Amino acid sequence: AEGRLPTIQHITQIALSRVAGEPVTLVCAGRTDAGVHAYGQVAHFDTRAIRSTRGWVLGANSELPANVSVSWAAAVPAHFHARYCAEARTYRYLILNRLARSALLAQRAAWVHRPAAAACGLNQSSREGASIAASWLPSTARARTARSRAITAFGSGP
Repeated sequence: AEGRLPTIQHITQIALSRVAGEPVTLVCAGRTDAGVHAYGQVAHFDTRAIRSTRGWVLGANSELPANVSVSWAAAVPAHFHARYCAEARTYRYLILNRLARSALLAQRAAWVHRPAAAACGLNQSSREGASIAASWLPSTARARTARSRAITAFGSGP
């Protein structure tokens, strides 16, 4: 649609197409909401181009903007499908839990100024905790079944 920013998938697909010397269609294991960062996203594409894994990584990164990068590449069997072969996905949300917001984390963390236990619903049932979390989690996270949850505090202040 007009006025929409290109997706990371689209930008990466263009970069890989340039490295391959032919159009490729990138298939990702999952999608993220706008403003959510994917770490370790797995994707695949089919190509007739022959490049070393080093060539794919360095070539793609030379075509990508500084805030997007390919970490590794590997040849996979023809039956591999990034979305359907994924056994699990891990979602990590960075929550700044303090009185004042952070200028440095403004685009990278959700800011919650309530006490951590209340903000995460730790003193409540899972259902009540989920409804509290739903108020600030991206829509894709709200529809997930959590196998575990861990909270790690860092930073300064109460």
